[in-house]
Parts: sequence; C-alpha cells; structure tokens
Amino acid sequence: MSISLTFKSNKSADDLDGVPIATNKVFKEFWLPGCAALNLQWIPQFLEGLDLESEAIPDIVEELSRLRSWMIQNHSGKNRDSLVDRLDRLSNKLKEISGVPKFAAWIG
Repeated sequence: MSISLTFKSNKSADDLDGVPIATNKVFKEFWLPGCAALNLQWIPQFLEGLDLESEAIPDIVEELSRLRSWMIQNHSGKNRDSLVDRLDRLSNKLKEISGVPKFAAWIG
C-alpha cells in the first residue's frame, strides 16, 4: 500500500491526478518518527487518510517544510535525497492546488 495526494484535475471533471508520497512502510519508518520528534499534527493523518480543506493547506505546507529540515538533519545519502524530493513535490503541488477554486483533494 502507498500514500499519495489525489486531486481532481482542471482538464476534466472526471480526471484524477496524483502525487506519490511514500509506501506505508517508508512513511512509518521515516516520516512518522520525524512527525513525532516535531510534534506535527497534520502529516501523521496521511496514514489514515485526510480530505483536504483549503484552510488547512498553509499549515500542512509549513509542517512539510519543518519535516524537510528534520529529514536533512537526520538522514543521509539516497534515502535523504528521495525523502526530500517527495516532500518538495508534495509541498509544491499543495501550493499549486490551493489556488484552484473549489478543488477536491485527498491524501491517503
């Protein structure tokens, strides 16, 4: 199983696009310890699933930034590069869709 951001595309009402985040194993092994260390509230909810509200996106992006810094400090090599890349892609996509009126998005 894996965790991803799924959202409706502007191309068509039926099109869904996605951004992969992590496998459940990677999320539990790498993301959740960082979330616990930083006392994050939003990101741990990705494991169970989260309907995104536009009001929550700035807080989630801020948590992603904090987790990114933690990953850089606490991991090295290919693991760190991959984790940081996923965090950056997710953060960028969340910023992008937050400007779309009446977007529909889910993480899980």
